Amino acid sequence: MLHLKTITRLQTRESLNLANLPDGIVAIFTGSLNSKLATSIVNQIEDNYDKFFGLKLSVFFATRDDVETDSNAVIYDPKGELASQCNILCKKNDQCEAILYFRKSGDFIEHLYTREKPEIKYNWITEVCGFAQNALDMNPDKNGLWKFGQTVTKAGEYLCVDCGYIETFKEGDVYPVCEVCLSGDPEGPTDGPNQGYWEFLA
Repeated sequence: MLHLKTITRLQTRESLNLANLPDGIVAIFTGSLNSKLATSIVNQIEDNYDKFFGLKLSVFFATRDDVETDSNAVIYDPKGELASQCNILCKKNDQCEAILYFRKSGDFIEHLYTREKPEIKYNWITEVCGFAQNALDMNPDKNGLWKFGQTVTKAGEYLCVDCGYIETFKEGDVYPVCEVCLSGDPEGPTDGPNQGYWEFLA
């Protein structure tokens, strides 16, 4: 768990203390602001503030680009400090496009999960909101299946009920989108990330 510190809004160059955000899920997109993906994401962030608030969800776009922007949803991260909190992105180029999910509690933030390479056509609003909703729920659905974004409460092997892929999770991990069939992905074969799809193998 990492202590929160002040970051900078790119638009105004004013400080934003993450500790002042409501407790809940913080989703941060990373990448170049000079991309079609960034334009699409930033516009949708601004259009969905009310939805995010109801889910105790805070959403930002973090970039190393020192450019002008009209959006207060963009944060300036010149050293890639936010991305560096995820081991996957530490090994990649500094404009790696991804969604970083964190749990914020008091003055601390904990990295939960990283979703790499969201695409322009990808329904990321459904994923981010689904993740936030599921993260509040510690119980499986009525069929005993676990959902994307929930926390693993029992270590062991789990079966993707859509494709049969088996993955091992540790207690405290977060159930991901299936890397084989993208079950849980709103553009994948299921109805969306709110559908449970991981089954514990006793």
